Amino acid sequence: MKRDKPILLIDENICKANIQFMSEKAASHGLHFRPHFKTHQSRMVAEWLKSVGVDSITVSSMDMAEYFNGQFGHITLAIPFNRHQIDHLNKLLNDQYMAIMVDDISTTRFLAAEAAGPLGVWIEIDTGSNRSGLDPRKPADVQQIIDEVENNHKLSLEGLYSHAGHTYAARSEKAVLEIFEKARKDLVELKLQLKTSSDLNLNLGDTPGCSLSENFEGIQSISPGNFVFYDVTQSEIKACGTDKIAVCLASPIISKNEDRRELVIYGGGIHLSKDRVEIKGQTTFGLMVKLGGNKWSNPVEGCYLRSISQEHGVISVTDEVFEQFDVGDTVGILPVHSCMTADCMGRYFTLSGIEVDHMRVER
Repeated sequence: MKRDKPILLIDENICKANIQFMSEKAASHGLHFRPHFKTHQSRMVAEWLKSVGVDSITVSSMDMAEYFNGQFGHITLAIPFNRHQIDHLNKLLNDQYMAIMVDDISTTRFLAAEAAGPLGVWIEIDTGSNRSGLDPRKPADVQQIIDEVENNHKLSLEGLYSHAGHTYAARSEKAVLEIFEKARKDLVELKLQLKTSSDLNLNLGDTPGCSLSENFEGIQSISPGNFVFYDVTQSEIKACGTDKIAVCLASPIISKNEDRRELVIYGGGIHLSKDRVEIKGQTTFGLMVKLGGNKWSNPVEGCYLRSISQEHGVISVTDEVFEQFDVGDTVGILPVHSCMTADCMGRYFTLSGIEVDHMRVER
């Protein structure tokens, strides 16, 4: 495989094992599995998910919904609806069942008037991520939207949806489980205070919580996404081991600095994004692995991507590793945030050299 530029490798076996793990976990708890596709954004990976019975998916943009249009029975757009995309939504509704997310009454009324229908509606609940969503301590605001949806023949109430994204800021299994448990309780307790004509579906979505928790009491469905690839952040959270990370950026070494014992790679922010994580007191933009034999190694002890600019990355290495590599060799970088790295790169290659698609859109 020619590696004159950075390329994103995907280990098909690891990815499929991650999919099997989360599918079996959902089944063991009686949960409807509606995985989020924002991580992989790939029709080929989508087929791997179909093979374990997935027919309901979650996306983060209208473009993504269009990319997977007609391939699944149910698509949820898990971001508060952008009213300027009503024509785009109505076009999709011609041949795809869609559910959208709302967190205010005015958007709900807008959809009641303008959506072609039929259209599913999730009410987003903020269980602590402090992004979008309604406060679970204010059930009257949620009830108002429920009443609006149930009084409109075009709209169908899907349930309450929460993404406890603040688990990504945790740095221990205990902290992740505490956040996830609070989110679960918030949804269950809120549901008891609401009046509906049908039983509300409660959905939780973050990968760390879904990976680690064994308590889903009262929850009907989950929509994790990052589990297909995992990444360095997930391994630091203890949501996975580094052996579960399914993508790796293969980058050529373009310079060596003997005084600083550093390797400079062709691979920077436009390839990996600038997401970072603190590991053992060091700001880290990725972990170094060795490539060879159609696989990559475990992270090399004492070696990490210490800085990145637009095209460059600087790897701090041990004396022993410094002597093992020359300019022109290729090393691998496990990404801090696989979703962003995949989006930056726009495609993957399997370890046998097969190209794997990734959605590309004009921004």
